[in-house]
Amino acid sequence: MNNLVLLFLWTFPLWAQQALFVDLSGGWRESPGDQPAYARPDFDDSGWKIVQRPWQQQPPAGTFWLRRTVKVPDWAAKTPLALTIGPVSPVYELYVNGVRIAETNPFDDNRPVQPALSRIHDIPVASSRMTIAIRARDYDFGAQSLVIFRGGSYRLTDASQAHLNLDFDLLSQQRLRFVPAMTMSVMLFTFAALLGLLWLVAKGRSEPLWLGMLLAIRASFDWTNYHFLLPDAGPHSLFRLNPLIDAALVELSLVSVSLHSGWFRGLLWGIATFSAVFRDDGRPWFGACRGLRSAVRMVA
Repeated sequence: MNNLVLLFLWTFPLWAQQALFVDLSGGWRESPGDQPAYARPDFDDSGWKIVQRPWQQQPPAGTFWLRRTVKVPDWAAKTPLALTIGPVSPVYELYVNGVRIAETNPFDDNRPVQPALSRIHDIPVASSRMTIAIRARDYDFGAQSLVIFRGGSYRLTDASQAHLNLDFDLLSQQRLRFVPAMTMSVMLFTFAALLGLLWLVAKGRSEPLWLGMLLAIRASFDWTNYHFLLPDAGPHSLFRLNPLIDAALVELSLVSVSLHSGWFRGLLWGIATFSAVFRDDGRPWFGACRGLRSAVRMVA
């Protein structure tokens, strides 16, 4: 018994230190649209609707803002602080008292990003009141299972203790949801391999080739998405498999009615590959068109 008392007394300071936080879960003000004034602490957001964080429903499409004003406790007056923001969106900017202190990705750039996760942001020493404003936008990952919004911590805490607020089981829960999809992918890969063997044996028939390719690409889709849920995964790639699936489906359709693709095949796969690489970024298309226009002018 005495040992338990001593253990309690020894660990009590740690418990007390972990208890120094302001819970930011619950009601936040939310509004669609995008106005710079939404970041100001004196902006009147009383007309905005109240939503719950962590999310209880899918976030709105497009650009939206979240706001919350909290009273900073006395213990935080001269303490380096940090904000732990749950999986609001893959792309957002964080403002404190009108000052932008963090961004998860350039807001208007569709460069590769990671799925929405809880993130820690260091902030300046707080005043007696703190207005937190988040400018966020949705992001299409191409797979709904990668959009993690439920759960996560929303806290203001001592910077040295902020790491305790992260919910490391969010990714584990999401990976568990992928188990049925991964099982189906294994089956698709198996059928694709069998069709590949059939194509090698049945010379002159291309149906097994295109059907096997279609199944293999579709199976790769889930494996690619699963990779982004690993703790050490890199950013989300802009390369999309959907255009390749479409091209393989067109090939299979042509073969099924005994039509030869001929020259059309090169055009089909060229467009599919270009679309898979540059689907979310129109700058290469614009650059190619501008270069073509310049070449035409030089010739003319």
